Amino acid sequence: MEENLRKGRYNSADKIELRSKEIQEILSRPPKWLIRYGIGIIFVVIVVVFVGSYFIEYPDMIKGKVVLISKQKAKIIVPIQNSGKIKNNQTINIKFDNYPYMEYGILKTQISNLKLLPSKDSAECYEFLISLPDTLKTNYNTTLPYISQMQGSAEIIIENKRLLHKFIQIGR
Repeated sequence: MEENLRKGRYNSADKIELRSKEIQEILSRPPKWLIRYGIGIIFVVIVVVFVGSYFIEYPDMIKGKVVLISKQKAKIIVPIQNSGKIKNNQTINIKFDNYPYMEYGILKTQISNLKLLPSKDSAECYEFLISLPDTLKTNYNTTLPYISQMQGSAEIIIENKRLLHKFIQIGR
């Protein structure tokens, strides 16, 4: 062996076994249950995901900024992109910056008289006015006090689509 080392003919892989023969035998054969049921289990999981995605709704929404103008009016600023999808009677979720929505909740309202106007602040945005309820009562039954020029974010729900339809649209 020492002679082979000096001449450079020694191959360490010939003398050292990384795994015993028993371990190599176990690793070379997959378990029988995996061969028998593996493909069926994968198929069942995929079917369950697709069937479940049919029953789960996913809202398609446009995000914007909201600024309170008075106790009854608010201005919403939305980007021009996809603004043509905004219509009357769509739901708006308002989250005020002053009051964290996870603690105080979300104010829900609807669009009644939609008139998209170019924004005075930015050339890439539209703005429109919405009517607010008499009290700023959130979905957590918390009444928020009116603060002049209070700001927040608005999510305009365009439509509720089934998650399966979203998967199909991504594939196209």
